[in-house]
Amino acid sequence: MKKLKDELIPVYFGKLNEIAGANGGFLACGKLTWCDLYVASFKDLLKWALKDDFNNFAEYPNLKAITEKVVAIESIKKWLAERPETMF
Repeated sequence: MKKLKDELIPVYFGKLNEIAGANGGFLACGKLTWCDLYVASFKDLLKWALKDDFNNFAEYPNLKAITEKVVAIESIKKWLAERPETMF
């Protein structure tokens, strides 16, 4: 986990953050795609895996913005509010 947090996340999230910045705030095609949905859902998995030692993309403003856009989609917002409680 230390290598993931200290080495891998900064490299890959840094690249994804740059891509999103150059792509109008999305990861592909300048619009919402499955890639953006994946990043938004991956955030919660990382938070669980790193035992809450994850800063919700604070160092990656474009990834944070993608996550905020995804969870603001009305159908996703509704699902997140109503879904069953799980460890993820």
